[in-house]
Amino acid sequence: MNEATVVNQWLAGLAAKAGIDGLGLDEQGGVALRYGDDIELLMELPEQSPVLHLYVPVLQLSQGMEQGAVFRQLLARNLFALETQGATFALDETHERIVLQYPLVVAHSDATVFERVVGNLLEAAVAWKARLRDEQSGVPQAPAVKAPVLAVEPASFNAFMVRV
Repeated sequence: MNEATVVNQWLAGLAAKAGIDGLGLDEQGGVALRYGDDIELLMELPEQSPVLHLYVPVLQLSQGMEQGAVFRQLLARNLFALETQGATFALDETHERIVLQYPLVVAHSDATVFERVVGNLLEAAVAWKARLRDEQSGVPQAPAVKAPVLAVEPASFNAFMVRV
């Protein structure tokens, strides 16, 4: 089976659990899901790629923003990915935004791992989007709480971490 077929099977399983009809990759290998009021989970599987890219926009950049301070904070949070449940922050230059992203190697995953990654990414994105919104509006922040590391099967996680 090719990666797109596998991912579409995972999406069908996720859709069945969520009560959604017709969830699957489009012709370009992408799909977008809405979560809550303001979270959009995007997935892209580039043609001939073994990696499904999952990402959530968490901060729109603006002219008046102290981007250097924001980038420094998020880059520090990328170290070991302890506060992001295994995901990392990235700059989407095309849309001038920060995304929380997770690359999932399809061949080293299964439906259970996929669902855990989706759940963990959404949980982290909700928390980080609120935190970044509050920081940009000047709301005082409570000390950061260390989130658990992504809960996947050890063999799958090690296979992901070893890829070059």
